[in-house]
Amino acid sequence: MEFSRFRLPDLGELSRRSLASVFRNTTRFLHRMGVGGTPAERFTIGGRDMLLKMEHLNHSGSYKDRGAFTAVHNAMCRGAELGVCASTGNFAKAVKLAAHRLGFRVTFIVPESTPDMKKKAIRADGAEVLIRGEDFQDALDEAHVFADEHGCSLQHPYDSPDTVVGQSTLGVELIQQAGGGYGVVVVPIGGGGLASGTLLAHAAGDPRVKVVGVVSDAAPAMMYAFAGDRVLRKVDTRPSIAEGVNVATPGRYCWDVIQRFSKRMTIVSVCDAEVEHAMDVLQRDAGIRAEGAGALATAAVLSGRLDDIPEARRGIASVISGGNIGEKEHEKACLRSRAVRAARGRMEQRVHASA
Repeated sequence: MEFSRFRLPDLGELSRRSLASVFRNTTRFLHRMGVGGTPAERFTIGGRDMLLKMEHLNHSGSYKDRGAFTAVHNAMCRGAELGVCASTGNFAKAVKLAAHRLGFRVTFIVPESTPDMKKKAIRADGAEVLIRGEDFQDALDEAHVFADEHGCSLQHPYDSPDTVVGQSTLGVELIQQAGGGYGVVVVPIGGGGLASGTLLAHAAGDPRVKVVGVVSDAAPAMMYAFAGDRVLRKVDTRPSIAEGVNVATPGRYCWDVIQRFSKRMTIVSVCDAEVEHAMDVLQRDAGIRAEGAGALATAAVLSGRLDDIPEARRGIASVISGGNIGEKEHEKACLRSRAVRAARGRMEQRVHASA
């Protein structure tokens, strides 16, 4: 390989200089692979001005390309010849692309809950796909067993320094594209890979920026730990339009990074109705067809979750993390949102009329 392994320093040895060096080399590698370099453009969405980092324009349709290419590259640098990947869809698509480009063989394990559109995309071109369990945690457990039995390298979608260093390049690019033009960057949180990577990028490049992580209220484990006793626990999840962040147990490594930089972060929650409204408004005002998890950050902005954050007055950057959703499924979500808001408007009119 032309590049050596991209390795984050140990958490106790982090410095702006050490981070800047690894981020520079990782970003250069990814750009050589045609990964990243997505635009960051200003829009007025639902009456609110924000900078949108459009990660749905990556080859696999999400930001996951960044971590996938870095993880596969690092595995090959360690001498691995086979890999196994557990995913609800987006990371598997990205690892499949990386494995094809870099010459690496991977078996994919996905749960039943993975949308059919994503299952078909992973299976295309003859990839080996195993359907195991009801949710991501079931698939991940199976992947660990598979890795032990077959001597494979596990490609983890979030809880690995290899993945996190790749996701960090999103923040590196954003600082280069619009540094000083925003005081808050908003990202979705499932397992925590993107949030921890974004924290590291801004710790190195612009520590004035506050990172706002957004969980779905269907999978609030990271928020519970952050706002509570700082202990990471598995939580019960429920089906959600934002299935891409439907994680019961966030990553331990990601959580350690978040704790290390907790003063530069806050975590908020949104519900499915708010997510579907954001999906509808993004399509209407920016022509962006975001999947549920991809609209999570914008949902937090539109629902007012950032209104009391002082750094937001300097500007807001919102990450559109993915766009892997079928046209019909997206349209159904938008129609549900319009029906809910119309019913709410009628109820408010009746209340006002009777007052």
